[in-house]
Amino acid sequence: MRAKHLISGLALILVFAGCGGSVTSRGVAQLRAISAVSNPTRIDVFTDFNLIASDLTNGEGAGYSNQTATQLTLGVREFGETQTLASGNLDAAPGEKFTILPHQTGNSTIGILAIADNATTPAAGKFKLRLVHVDRLVGGVDVYVVNPGADLSLETPVLANVVFQKATAYVELTAGIQKDIVITSTGTTNQLGNLISLTPANGSIRTLMFFDSSGPALTLYSD
Repeated sequence: MRAKHLISGLALILVFAGCGGSVTSRGVAQLRAISAVSNPTRIDVFTDFNLIASDLTNGEGAGYSNQTATQLTLGVREFGETQTLASGNLDAAPGEKFTILPHQTGNSTIGILAIADNATTPAAGKFKLRLVHVDRLVGGVDVYVVNPGADLSLETPVLANVVFQKATAYVELTAGIQKDIVITSTGTTNQLGNLISLTPANGSIRTLMFFDSSGPALTLYSD
């Protein structure tokens, strides 16, 4: 079985909702997928040319795959099945990179969020961070990046009022210092889900995915 890896994904955002081949001389775009789908429990993500990822579970991702740089049809189906559960079009130019995030829009319905990735190196001594919100059961959220144990009432969120099916632009923050990443309901200090502790490396780029995993959950991916 192909190895699977936790990964991530200006945010060009395309949202699609819905009930193998080779790269051509048109050029290459790179696509990767992260699943925020719990029903069905295992999915395949594909284009009209190739699989992007196979047998993903909720919160799991796969690395970049090369795809023909053209207008692509994206699709999601249950692992091992042929019925398409969600689909949409993505205009991918040569050299572009996208993160594709299938996610629950209802108990048994799926949407696809397509986000342009920006791998531009941050300034010296900095790292870059963005959030993708794909938990349909939660409204707007704020993101705090604070010293461990900090009182959130004395802090200012680095990202504010991020709503369902939205991705933020990257923000640049100081690298090399241990920090806690905390998600709260917008305008409050009420923590949602788990916190993430990290010491971000200089020049690193990270994507947070806020999703539903039997309750609010937060996962960090390396771009």
